[in-house]
Amino acid sequence: PPLTLRDAKDVQQCGKGVCLFTVAGHKAAILSDVRGFGAACDNAGNGGPEIVISQIAAHAHCTAPLVIDRTDLARDGAQSITFTAAGPRIETVRQVSGERPWSGR
Repeated sequence: PPLTLRDAKDVQQCGKGVCLFTVAGHKAAILSDVRGFGAACDNAGNGGPEIVISQIAAHAHCTAPLVIDRTDLARDGAQSITFTAAGPRIETVRQVSGERPWSGR
């Protein structure tokens, strides 16, 4: 894998709170700041990103088909996305490791 997302071959734009890239033929965005909402979420799934991974709360504001935000990551831990013919399959640390005393549940 590339050392950083900026080294990936299909990175289209990185800056102003968002990185847009293509992975396995799917448009995706990593959102790190509210300034990137427009680039990450406008036209999401309709020519825009199909997958948005956000360091800020994004579910209420983003209509991408797949949104993983800080709430999801805090609740479920790291997540792995595998692309299948039926669509993306997500596996979380919580699914693999189960409940932990420090997870708040």
